[in-house]
Amino acid sequence: PMAPLRVRCPQLLRACALAAAAAVVGGDFAPVPPQRLGLRGVPVAEVDIALERHAPPDASAGAAVGAIAGGSRGSTVALSGLGGFLSATGANVMSWSEHQVRTAGRRWTRSQNMLFALACTVLNLMGIFIFASACAMGGAVATVMPVQTGFFLLGNMFWQITLRIKHYTKNMRLGTLVLLCAVAQLGGLGPKEPTHLDVMALLSAPGAIVWTASLVALTAVAVVASYVYWERPQECLMKLCSFTAVVSLTTVIGSSVSKCFGLLSGTSLVAAFGIYLVDGFFCMGFTVLANKGCDVSVYIPLQLSSQLVINMFTGLFVWGDAAYIESPREYALVYVLCMMGVYILSVDLDITGRSVRKWQVNRSMLSRRDARSKFFAKMLQLSDAWAAAQGNRVVADMTQRDVCTSALHGVLQLGTEEEHISKQELLCLVRRLLHEHGVGPSAAVVRWLEEDVETYGWYMKRDPAFADSLRGALSADDRCTLPALHACEDGLPAGRMVDNLQVPLRQH
Repeated sequence: PMAPLRVRCPQLLRACALAAAAAVVGGDFAPVPPQRLGLRGVPVAEVDIALERHAPPDASAGAAVGAIAGGSRGSTVALSGLGGFLSATGANVMSWSEHQVRTAGRRWTRSQNMLFALACTVLNLMGIFIFASACAMGGAVATVMPVQTGFFLLGNMFWQITLRIKHYTKNMRLGTLVLLCAVAQLGGLGPKEPTHLDVMALLSAPGAIVWTASLVALTAVAVVASYVYWERPQECLMKLCSFTAVVSLTTVIGSSVSKCFGLLSGTSLVAAFGIYLVDGFFCMGFTVLANKGCDVSVYIPLQLSSQLVINMFTGLFVWGDAAYIESPREYALVYVLCMMGVYILSVDLDITGRSVRKWQVNRSMLSRRDARSKFFAKMLQLSDAWAAAQGNRVVADMTQRDVCTSALHGVLQLGTEEEHISKQELLCLVRRLLHEHGVGPSAAVVRWLEEDVETYGWYMKRDPAFADSLRGALSADDRCTLPALHACEDGLPAGRMVDNLQVPLRQH
C-alpha cells in the first residue's frame, strides 16, 4: 500500500463519500480506519475522509460478489413465480367447482363447498407468503410483481386447459406468451435497490403520504361498493370493477408492507406484520368472493393489469424506484408490453372497440336514413330489402331474393368482422332459427358441415362411415337433395358461405 491519501469534503457529503468508497469492490481505494491515522478519541464527524490505494483485489472475489447478487435476484424471481403459480392453482380450484355446477349439473354438499373454499384459501395464502418472502429478501416490488403476474397467468392457462374449464384461443395463448416474454426482461431492467432502505424516511415523504392515503381511501370505497353490488349478476360492470379494485389495491399494499419485513425491527416490525395480516384478510376474502361471483375470464386479466399499473406507480411514489432504474424508457416499455399481453388475453374486454361502436351509434339515425358506419349502412339495405318483400318470408322473385340474401349476408359478415355481432349473439340467432324451423335432422345442417366446416371435412376422410350414419338420420327426401358423398370428401374451403354467395340459401 502507498501512503494514505487525504481527501477533504464537506461534512454534509461525508456519508455519501464513505458509502461510495466502501462500494468500490474492484477499485483502487478503500476507507482507512481512523485509528491508523492516530485520531483516537476524535469525534467521527470531525475526521476528514481518508482513502488509501490498494492493489486490485482478487478477480475471484469480484466474481463471487456478482454471483451472490445475481443469485439473490434469481431467487426472488423464482419465488415470486412460484407464488403466482400457487395463487393460480387456488383460483382454479374454486373455478372448477363452479364450472362443474354450471356445465355438468353437479350438486356439491356443504362440506365439499367448504373444502373447495379451504383449498382455495390455503393455496392463495401459500402464494402470498412466498411472494412476501421474495419481497422481504430484497426483491424490488416493481420487479417481482410482474413476474408473479406472468406466472399467475401461465398457471391459470395451464389449469384452465388441463381441467377443461375454458378453451384458450390463439389470442389468449399469444397474450400469455407475450406477457411472459415481457416480465422476463424485468430482472435486468427493474430497479436495482440498495440493500438497506430508510423505510421511515421514504414513507414520510409528501408524495408517499398522498399516494398511500389514496390507496387506503380507494380500498375502503371499493369494499363498500362490492357489498352494494354483490347481488348483481356476473355481467354487472360495477360489480366487476369493485371487486377488481379491492383485490388489486390490497395486493399492492400487502406487497409494499412485506418489503418492510427485512428493513424494520422491534415495534415497527410488529406493526408491519399486523397491517399485513389485516390487509391479507381482506385480499384473500375478496379474492375468493370474486372468483365465485364474477366472470373469471374477464376478472383475472382486468385485476392483474390494474395491479401492475398501481404497483408501478407505488414503486415510483413510495419506494423511489426512479433513482434505481438504469434504463427508464425500456423499463416503461416493458410495462406497456405487460399490459398489452393482459389486454390480449381479455377476449371479451375490448374497451377501444366498444367505445368506437358506441360513438357510431350516437352519430347515426337510421330512421332519418343517416348511417355513419358501414354496418349501419348494411342495416339500412336490409330494411329496404325486407320492406320490398312485403312481409313474405319466402321470396318468389329471383331478383328480390338475391337482394334480400345479399343484404342479410352483408349484415352478418360486416357485423362479425367489426365485432358489432359477437359469437354469442350469432349463436343466439342460430338457436332462434332452429327453434322456429325445428331442431330435428336437417339437410341444410349436414350440407353446412360437409361443405363449410373445415374440421368436419378432415374428419370425413378419416371416418367416412360416420358421415354415412349422419346422412342416414335424414329423411329419404332430404337425402336426395344432398350431393354424392364422394363429391364432398376433398372438402371445400371453410367459411365458403360467409366469404361469397356461391352456395345458395335454401328456401323452406
